[in-house]
Amino acid sequence: MGTSFSSSCDDIFHSKVVKCFTCHMKEGECKETYIKWKQCVEEGEKNDKDIVNKCFQVTSDLRKCMEANQDHYGEFLQAEKSTGIKLNVVFETYGSF
Repeated sequence: MGTSFSSSCDDIFHSKVVKCFTCHMKEGECKETYIKWKQCVEEGEKNDKDIVNKCFQVTSDLRKCMEANQDHYGEFLQAEKSTGIKLNVVFETYGSF
C-alpha cells in the first residue's frame, strides 16, 4: 500500500529546516491513522466526493488518536481550542505539505 505524499520526511529540508505538518503527523503514534485520513481526503478530492461525509469516520479516529497522544499532537489540538478553528481546517491547510 503506497502513499502519494509529495515530500519525504527523510530529506534534510523537511526533517531539520521546515518540520512540515505531514512529517510531524507521521512521526507520532497516529501515523497509520493519519495516512488513512490523508488517503481518504486525496481520494475524495480526486473524485469530487463530499470529503466531510466520506472521511467522517477516519477523521474521528484521527482526532481520538491525537487526543490520546497529546504529548506529540497537543499543539495542534490546543491551536484548535484557542483559535476556534476546527481541526479539519488545519488539516486541509497544512496536510498537503
